[in-house]
Amino acid sequence: MVAEQQVAEVAQKVAKDKYGLDVELVTFNDYVLPNEALSKGDIDANAFQHKPYLDQQLKDRGYKLVAVGNTFVYPIAGYSKKIKSLDELQDGSQVAVPNDPTNLWSFTAAAAKSGLGSN
Repeated sequence: MVAEQQVAEVAQKVAKDKYGLDVELVTFNDYVLPNEALSKGDIDANAFQHKPYLDQQLKDRGYKLVAVGNTFVYPIAGYSKKIKSLDELQDGSQVAVPNDPTNLWSFTAAAAKSGLGSN
């Protein structure tokens, strides 16, 4: 179970126990779908994105959504089947990066902090 789901399940329980609210958790498998569902009225709220991503979605897709509160920002992570540490990357290694401007910025900042690409 991923951290986001664990946090959502705790929030769901608190909403029920403390406020008497029945919250249905909805899982999406595509990063664009939560805002689309919210815009269409299929869901009442979502919590998955940082402000720069929301701003870009509002600009690109014309959604009339507003941020009503803050939530967690989870750190960016790297995954590999071949290496166990960034130190194992060699010149010419291929690294996949996010294809949207806001998450590309997060990746670039994390890469710079880790020393990746500083040669």
